[in-house]
Amino acid sequence: WRIFLQALESRSPIDNDAARTAGLEAAGKSSQLSVHAIMVLSELGELDAAFSIVDGLVMRRGPNLSQFRSEEGQSPAQDPQWRQTQWLFTPATERLRADSRFVALTEAIGLAEFWRRRGIEPDEGLPRADNRVSSL
Repeated sequence: WRIFLQALESRSPIDNDAARTAGLEAAGKSSQLSVHAIMVLSELGELDAAFSIVDGLVMRRGPNLSQFRSEEGQSPAQDPQWRQTQWLFTPATERLRADSRFVALTEAIGLAEFWRRRGIEPDEGLPRADNRVSSL
C-alpha cells in the first residue's frame, strides 16, 4: 500500500513504475490484492498492467493468475470474491472502462449478455460506441 499511495500522491513516472511492479507481484498472491492492484493501476493510467491482472483474475489466463481461497479441485468460480465485479464500476476504474478492451471484457464475462437479457442499459462509464453493447 505504501508504494501505491506514494504513486497516487506523486504521479511521478518512477513511482508509477514501482506501483506497476508491486501490483503485478501482488496479483499472484490473492484475488483481493488483484482487485486492489487493478483499481490503483487504472487510476494511475497503467492500463496494460491493469488489464493483464484482469485477465488473470477474471479470465484465468495470462502471466498474472490470481490465487484463490477455494479448496483444491474447486473451480475459481466457487470463490465468492471471484464473482464480485462491483470494483469494475468504481471511480478508480474509470480509465479501464474508457478503454476499448473493456467492451470485450464485458462480453467475455457475460455482463453484456446479462444487460441484453434484462433489457437494461449498461452501467455508467461503459463505452457506447461499440455496436455489440449499444444495441441494448
